[in-house]
Amino acid sequence: CCSRHYSWNYNECAGIDNAALGPDGEALYYPDWEGENKSCKNDGGQPEYMSNNPTAWMFETLEACCTARYSWNMNDCVGAAGATTVTGSNKWYPNWEDFVCVQDCVGDSPCGGLAESWDPLYDTVNTCCDTKLNWVTECVTKSGGTSTGATAAAATTSGKWYVDYDTDTCKQDCVGSAPCGGAAESWEVLYDTVSACCQGKLWWVESCGPYAG
Repeated sequence: CCSRHYSWNYNECAGIDNAALGPDGEALYYPDWEGENKSCKNDGGQPEYMSNNPTAWMFETLEACCTARYSWNMNDCVGAAGATTVTGSNKWYPNWEDFVCVQDCVGDSPCGGLAESWDPLYDTVNTCCDTKLNWVTECVTKSGGTSTGATAAAATTSGKWYVDYDTDTCKQDCVGSAPCGGAAESWEVLYDTVSACCQGKLWWVESCGPYAG
């Protein structure tokens, strides 16, 4: 009867007192929507409607609760509860808000938090700065690294040209001031001249560069 007609309030209907306990006697986890709304808790402070229907609202493990209720913010959810130590790769990725490179790790600077799946990762701060923020003066130093002048990226550049769709221009595969655009990625199509690059990739942009006649 309770299952059929009072599923939303099953435990009270059935007279179950330990609604917030799992099969092993441990407190169940619930989404902390009425608190900081960042993670799941198992402190027994869940709203009454969750206690009354734990099957719908509560979970035996932190990971299960975070997956179901905070999948969009999984790392923060699991980390905020302190149950799991979340670590990154310690590689470097660009922070486009501050125009520096930060490390894929949790903690004090130069850690910038865990990288998103779409963030490009680099083995060194120098390579990150040279490839993604080459126009930023003292990028390596501002990012917490030590400037060493020429970097490994500089030794592997070709001097050819590739398209930068962010600015609708063609940039040179080199490290330094403009027209250098940093080391080209492995998937970039390279051209011997800026004209060939503009004709091949940005033919509709008149300001791209001189067209080959």
